[in-house]
Amino acid sequence: AEAVEAGNLKEALETVNPGRRGPWTLLTDNESFLRAPASQAAHKKARVRLWKIPPTSPDLNPVEKFWAWVRKQLVRMDLRDLRAGKAAVNKSGLKLRLQRLVKTQKAKTVAGKIAGGLKKVCTEVSKRGGGPAKS
Repeated sequence: AEAVEAGNLKEALETVNPGRRGPWTLLTDNESFLRAPASQAAHKKARVRLWKIPPTSPDLNPVEKFWAWVRKQLVRMDLRDLRAGKAAVNKSGLKLRLQRLVKTQKAKTVAGKIAGGLKKVCTEVSKRGGGPAKS
């Protein structure tokens, strides 16, 4: 709630979507802090609607799919470093590696494909009345 009230969320959304001023709809998981009254009030004031993923439908969370891809890429980089005899990266090195990775064209392509597949998954999960999709 404090971050939303301080304008951090709005600033992040405007950075990602230049020229757009809301209202916003965000896809969220079912974290309890998002349902807290203070959090809900802050989001409402900031004109941010939270769209919750049903807990029985993890396939509807494209962020999880993207993070799965990111984790695979980071493991691949770690293995490459290990084979080359390099020391393991520390926390700041991991953060830098992650920032560089998500800015690549490949990451953008993967994110786009995940987002594009969301419609198909939503339709499939809706037909089933919840639960995981086939794919």
